[in-house]
This record gives sequence, C-alpha cells and structure tokens, in this order.
Amino acid sequence: MQRKNVMHPIPISDADIVEGMRVLPGYVDVATSDFKELFYAIYALGNRRMMQTVSAAVIMQSPALCVQESDSLCDVVSFLGNHGISGAPVVDGDGKVSGVVSEKDILRKVGLEGMTRSMQLMGCAEDFSPAELKLRRKGVLVREVMTRPAVSVFEESTLAEVLDIFKRQSINRIPVVNGANVPKGIITRNDIIETFSTIFL
Repeated sequence: MQRKNVMHPIPISDADIVEGMRVLPGYVDVATSDFKELFYAIYALGNRRMMQTVSAAVIMQSPALCVQESDSLCDVVSFLGNHGISGAPVVDGDGKVSGVVSEKDILRKVGLEGMTRSMQLMGCAEDFSPAELKLRRKGVLVREVMTRPAVSVFEESTLAEVLDIFKRQSINRIPVVNGANVPKGIITRNDIIETFSTIFL
C-alpha cells in the first residue's frame, strides 16, 4: 500500500536486487519481493524521521538580508540587484519582521507585471530607467507594497512544516524568526533543493 506524503526513491527492479546480492559477501537468503517490501518500509521510516528532525535552523541562510519598512522602493530595487536576490523580509523600527517584499510586488507597483525580473528596472545612477524615475518621483516606500503579514517559521520548525508552508502558500521564501519575531535567517526554494541534494546525492 502506497503511503501518502512519503517521498519514494527510484524504483528498484528484481535485477537490481539480484545484482546487489551478488556483490555482497556471503549468502543472502531473501526473496526479491520481500526485499522490496523491506526496503520501502525502511525508506519510509527514515524519510519520516528526517522530516521531523531536520530543523529550519539547519536549512536556512543566515543572517537574513532584510530591508526596512521606511526604505524607498527604488533603494530596495538596488538592494535586491546588488545581492542577486528576488525578495527580502521587511522589518519595522524595532527590527521585527512585518512583511516580505518581492520582485512581483515592485513590478506590480510600477505597472510592469509582464517583466520577469525587477533587476530590469535598474539603470546606472546617471541614467535611470523610466520605471526607476517613476518610483523616485512618487517616493514609494516598502511598507506601501510589501506583502503582510509575513509567513514565517521558527528556528525549531521542522522540514515537514516548512515544506507544507511552501506547498500551501505558493511562496518563494520564508523568513525564520525567533520568539520575539526577530529575523534569524531565511529559507528559499533553492535552499530546499540544496538540502535534498545534500541528503540524497
């Protein structure tokens, strides 16, 4: 019976099992069907344990690159471009996470939803793009366009909880906070991929 929410490895064939037994020293007396059943059962147990023991603190990038609510949106565009990121947590005057700003938020504000990256908004200091000039002329602040409240997790949150949030919220990054809602790190979808690559490759 197939279990829900269990990541299965690449299916193994009878030929794989026979070849594996051949390279083992000694004689292994087990039917291929029994071996498959045992293998998947052990894998499911190990997978479940990993999901419940790997914490957000292990996965996250730290420190988190944050912007202030009072930052101008144009400055945030430069900040994202300079750091090669597509979004960042937003903190208030007390240093607590109050929201998240992303490229989509910025592009939506300047009416350029069709543009794929906010970095395309950037020009050099002497030759601002029309979109940048629009942002500068209006003096738009991050607090006006950020997504709030921020969807966040604690450092002790499990990998299973983090994956569930990514799946349900359809977001690309999750701030990791402490009990006082102060950012300690951030988890992106790329961090999840790297985590699984480290474990399984």
